[in-house]
Amino acid sequence: MSEFFATYEEWKPLFRHIMMSPSSSGADDDDDFVDIATPSSSSSSSSSPPLASSYLTDVVPSSESLWGISTLEHKNPWRLLESKPTTNSSLEVLSEFLDEWQRSLLDIPLDEIVTGANDAHFLEEGRRVLAVTRFHVLDVDEGDDDAGKCDWETELFRTVWSELAHLTSQNEIDTGSLVLLPKSITTASSSSSSGDEDDEEEEEGGS
Repeated sequence: MSEFFATYEEWKPLFRHIMMSPSSSGADDDDDFVDIATPSSSSSSSSSPPLASSYLTDVVPSSESLWGISTLEHKNPWRLLESKPTTNSSLEVLSEFLDEWQRSLLDIPLDEIVTGANDAHFLEEGRRVLAVTRFHVLDVDEGDDDAGKCDWETELFRTVWSELAHLTSQNEIDTGSLVLLPKSITTASSSSSSGDEDDEEEEEGGS
């Protein structure tokens, strides 16, 4: 864990924001972080600080919002992303994925009485579909070398953590973001792949 936080030092304010969000910690105010940085001696497990809190004690609270001018000017590594793609190519990828997602939902055989495993699976998948309110397609030229691979891995990390922070900022239950990885990216990172794979791979985050 120490290696992770050392590698992503500049991301610590965002990690702190996620940890201190009401949906993550039950805190009502960002100032309550001091209680996590210097936890009480109470033995109650309900008041125990998150495991990662000791790595974030050096983060100085800022008066600027996580999504303030520094983020808008790309001075921070995270981004305030749009809720859906804007380019035609990304919209086509998203549309194709959503069509397949709906088709897979309709292909689930339902029992006459809504008590079977198939019905539970259908309802669970239906809730997942309804929970996704934000959509992203990783649109990075992965290239043919390690530098290209680094680019899309960096962009994936940025997208996922930015979305997690956004979702926790909204403090709404049962919401999520869908991040699609084009097949050309996912297969580039694997030594072997099946020819029957979908055109996109999926990463999901939710709160």
